[in-house]
Amino acid sequence: MESLLCPLCHLEDESYSHLFLNCSKVKPIWFGLNWSLYFEKLSLVSGADFLKFVINPPISLDCSLDLKLIKAQTTIHLALTLECIWNLRNQAVHNAQKINLLAVLSSLDLRIREHCQSFLNIGNQHIREMTVWSPPPPWVVKLNVDVGFTNDNASVAVVARASFGNILQCCSEGCNTTDPCIAEALAVVWALQLASLEKLVEIQVEGDAQVCINAINGPTADIPWNILPVISNVKVLVSTFKSCSFVWVRRSANPVAHFLAKEASAFPACFHCNNSNLPSFVHEAWIRDLG
Repeated sequence: MESLLCPLCHLEDESYSHLFLNCSKVKPIWFGLNWSLYFEKLSLVSGADFLKFVINPPISLDCSLDLKLIKAQTTIHLALTLECIWNLRNQAVHNAQKINLLAVLSSLDLRIREHCQSFLNIGNQHIREMTVWSPPPPWVVKLNVDVGFTNDNASVAVVARASFGNILQCCSEGCNTTDPCIAEALAVVWALQLASLEKLVEIQVEGDAQVCINAINGPTADIPWNILPVISNVKVLVSTFKSCSFVWVRRSANPVAHFLAKEASAFPACFHCNNSNLPSFVHEAWIRDLG
């Protein structure tokens, strides 16, 4: 007989209010984010209650603040947090996976920041609302970067491509951190180091981690403290190139690096390939990219 107990704490029956608000494994997630939210006094029982709460969060603010913007960002925060909890529940049910609270909070905080900052960066020249990979100018090599996690181990991937879309080199390696934001920043550092070794002169680094790209392009004062040393290293490495730019794109415009990072744990600690010997799943992503 299937157990009715919460798959996260195994202490109480699973219900909407218990799973998403009151479970002892879930409360630290709500509290551990920068917003430090408490939900003990909320009366949310059904799925409809949660849906109304997310769509129209009860906010009372000073009229001098942008209420519409704050509500939109709060909705994003709530929706992503609930999605995170639901995914953890499914991982516990189907994979018997334990919760790594630090990794969960870091990943969730990064996703919330990226989504919320999209409201603040409309028109920013560094952000391009692209949904497919686009080629660089003929004289520029584009370096797409991404990060994948398997059993709390991070892998970083770099894909170098020329203006015709051909892959010059694909690389992946393990990364000794469980912080997604740090891992994304280290991926950029590695991309610059590889570009320097290949004696590339003009490059464009592209990734789907908006917080990281904004930190590189923005003022030092706005860089999150946990990636400040890595971003400082990035800015030193940039000076060695004739031209070097950093662009944020959606994940759909970064598929080759995404799939390479996601599957990197199956490869040797440091993996290199090119057009002639691409792994099948990378080759398929690349062909779809060329469209």
